[in-house]
Amino acid sequence: MFVEKLYSLIDFRGTDPSGYEGTSTDGITPFINTNYFAFGFGDTSAGERLIDAQYWSSTEYGSTTINGAATAFGVNFADGRIKGYPRDTGPGGQPFTEYVRCVRGDTNYAVNSFSDNGDGTIVDAETGLMWQKGDSGTGLNWEEALLYAETLVVEQYSDWRLPNAKESQSDGIHERFMAGCSRCGGTAQ
Repeated sequence: MFVEKLYSLIDFRGTDPSGYEGTSTDGITPFINTNYFAFGFGDTSAGERLIDAQYWSSTEYGSTTINGAATAFGVNFADGRIKGYPRDTGPGGQPFTEYVRCVRGDTNYAVNSFSDNGDGTIVDAETGLMWQKGDSGTGLNWEEALLYAETLVVEQYSDWRLPNAKESQSDGIHERFMAGCSRCGGTAQ
């Protein structure tokens, strides 16, 4: 399962338990809708942390991470983050294990279909979103970013806003991570 399919399940109403030292999950909401999906926090009685609730994706990281480890992306529904996890060996030299949630259906899900409108905008036919082709040209804090989007005019378009987290994910950024991964459809650069 590509990481963006797992990411589509993230429910941003969750509560991040990072830094929490207790063992009770009362009052902690996972980042997945438990009305539809089964979920369990890490088993603290087995030495796990509450946030040890990672799920594998089929998306390999295009390079390596800590100590040259081959890495694959996963989603942690306990803390709502996409992370790179050691694909083969985890802490203490033991195999790194994560949960699995399978998917079936359209394998082209989240495959962007970009068109340059030639007017400073890009449209993604897959999502129906229009993106500003350029960026702000300088770093902005969050309040400045909101104001920038609110006052932006590109050609005749003046109804810009900052994308939400799922829209930001849909713009194809994951492709840069997969670029060097020939087994996941990327090519070395």
